Amino acid sequence: MMLIEDEDDLRTLLEEYLKDNGLSVASFGSADKALPYWENNSSDIDLVLTDMRMPGTIDGIGFARAERAKGAHQPSIVMISGFEPPPRQMLQDLGITEFISKPFRISELSRLCANKLSTKA
Repeated sequence: MMLIEDEDDLRTLLEEYLKDNGLSVASFGSADKALPYWENNSSDIDLVLTDMRMPGTIDGIGFARAERAKGAHQPSIVMISGFEPPPRQMLQDLGITEFISKPFRISELSRLCANKLSTKA
């Protein structure tokens, strides 16, 4: 699983929670840093949890576009944001299977991740 979140405290909290629940997590503070990792490890990644808006040359939407453009193994993507979601068709076209708004309950995020990972098994 990949976690891409620019807010350090939230990223640390989410990473610890996910690891405590038995998930292997590669965590990144920006999509710019996450993309090279994904390009080299995409076949091992079943789920990407990414913030929508982040500083850098690409954000969560840009990451999803880059991931889709490669056409290789395509994991489920769960988008998190404090902003209103983009149009549903755009999300579907990018392979973004869920959208969750900040602030969210960790139990809600946990349920989404478990559902996405169980459909991959």
